[in-house]
Amino acid sequence: MKQIVSIIVTLCLLLMARSALAMESEEQIIRRSEWPTYVNGSSVSALPQVRRILGQFDENDRMNIIIHYPGGEQGTAWARQLYDWFISYGVPIRYLKMELGSGAADQLRLVLVNRG
Repeated sequence: MKQIVSIIVTLCLLLMARSALAMESEEQIIRRSEWPTYVNGSSVSALPQVRRILGQFDENDRMNIIIHYPGGEQGTAWARQLYDWFISYGVPIRYLKMELGSGAADQLRLVLVNRG
């Protein structure tokens, strides 16, 4: 009986750990001063923040990339430009989201969320 209880407790702990891992996220900040003056596929993919997000993105793990952006026309246009680059790098649209509110007027906040 003790073995069965021990196995059940172990399985529950493993499931809880997996669930906690599934909700982990990676966050990267791109400041306006870091954004390339001449924007093309090479200059955007050269940003270390973009490389980190793309390097960890896995659509099979049901990950989403959320782009938090500052308000206004410029903030929206900047976020949309990055959104379009993620699509060109092969990220399916259904895994990309844009949300208002980056925390500062001069930054984009990228969040990679694993929804497991």
